[in-house]
Amino acid sequence: MPVHPLFPNVRRSPYFARTESAGATAYMAYNHMYMPMAYGREPAEDYAAIAERCALWDVGAQRQVELAGPDAYRLADLLATRDLSTLVPGRCRYTAICDDDGIVLCDPVVTAVDEATVWLSHGNVDLLHWVRGVVHGAGLDVRVGEPDVAPLQLQGPRSRDVLRPLVGPAIDDLAWYRCAHVEVLGWPCVLARTGWSGELGYELYPRGSERALAIWDALLAAGAPHGLLVTGPNVVRAVECGIRDTTWATGMGVNALELDD
Repeated sequence: MPVHPLFPNVRRSPYFARTESAGATAYMAYNHMYMPMAYGREPAEDYAAIAERCALWDVGAQRQVELAGPDAYRLADLLATRDLSTLVPGRCRYTAICDDDGIVLCDPVVTAVDEATVWLSHGNVDLLHWVRGVVHGAGLDVRVGEPDVAPLQLQGPRSRDVLRPLVGPAIDDLAWYRCAHVEVLGWPCVLARTGWSGELGYELYPRGSERALAIWDALLAAGAPHGLLVTGPNVVRAVECGIRDTTWATGMGVNALELDD
């Protein structure tokens, strides 16, 4: 019997079984989870899918730190290096979060989910512990936790055509860095026009993992006529579009000004 190359003490996303079925060949350890990065194809195939059609990524390892309560927005503003005082529900912001010496911890997307809930959609760092420490000393009325939210990214010029039959016409008015509450198969989700590609693209956040596989399957079926391909995050295309992964900065003594160079 073949030995599974992955270890049980590293978490898997709720879409893991589908990524295995799709032929995932390489995983990255990301936020203490396995994130599929490659599917055994020539890189040009994955590149063509995202640049010309659409690609579906399991980014369940892209965790959310949830700020919930009357002071959620105040805490987000306190944590971020940019001014979030004008952030309102339905908007997203990109920012860096630094420690008290100005050293970059991560560069999350801040998603204003509703009047009392903000998500910090962060990269490969234990941000939850840092935020809980800040709250402990700040005396704010806010609960900090990691919700059962495992995002998917659908990126590429045909991504809107894939999603429209599933989420309805609300997607047509969704501007860049905006989010909306939608349903897929009757299941509540947050849909944001954001993503790590530079193309037209979206991040879909199911509110709980109970219907995760059904939602994945629905995206595959809707994407089939548009040439959807299951891939990992496409680093080459992201770099071409001026997007970079700043994980290298974590713990490396890089400040926000150096990061922008």
